[in-house]
Amino acid sequence: MRTRPYTPYCPLPIEDYGLIGDCRTGALVGRNGSVDWLCWPRFDSAACFASILGSEDHGRWSIAAAEQLTSCLRSYRGDTMVLENVFTTDDGSFAIIDFMPIGTPHSSLVRIVEGRSGKIRVCMDLSFRFDYGSAVPWVTRLPEGHGIVAIAGPNLVVLRTSVSLRGKGLSTTADFAIGPGERVPFVLSFGESHRAPPAAIDANMALNQTQSYWNQ
Repeated sequence: MRTRPYTPYCPLPIEDYGLIGDCRTGALVGRNGSVDWLCWPRFDSAACFASILGSEDHGRWSIAAAEQLTSCLRSYRGDTMVLENVFTTDDGSFAIIDFMPIGTPHSSLVRIVEGRSGKIRVCMDLSFRFDYGSAVPWVTRLPEGHGIVAIAGPNLVVLRTSVSLRGKGLSTTADFAIGPGERVPFVLSFGESHRAPPAAIDANMALNQTQSYWNQ
């Protein structure tokens, strides 16, 4: 097994990013599996992921293979704003399906990791940095488990997922394996810090509803 050597993070050329959105705000997703730009809750709000303007210290959300890639294919699903990146290694392939649900009470970013072939080890690294990278949030675990809450000033985001999360420095990370037909959803939702975290949403149902909306 070949393991990826560590290299300092460098934002991609702008043409290597795909746009997803919910008509309220939008995010830029690189073909390397990293969300490097997101303003929440609106297009004109301050960014909580802004590494496209600086470095990983300014906030990003990376999901990537633990091993060296042999290819990466990217496309939108039909005429929708559902973006799909398919990553291939010597051991198999998996996809990341990225989208922002439409019409929900709170804006969310959903990432579904789907196994396509073989057994692949996947690494997730999430760094919240509010106000264009200047504010590091206070991060705690959800009382019911299976996720975290991050708060900085008036802003709150909650991440829900079935995989085990752990803190590493000022980031949240996870490592897991995925096989053919398996799905691991990550749902990141924005809220206000003086209120309870946004309610959980079903990632697969949200995917179907979002595709239907854009196909109308």
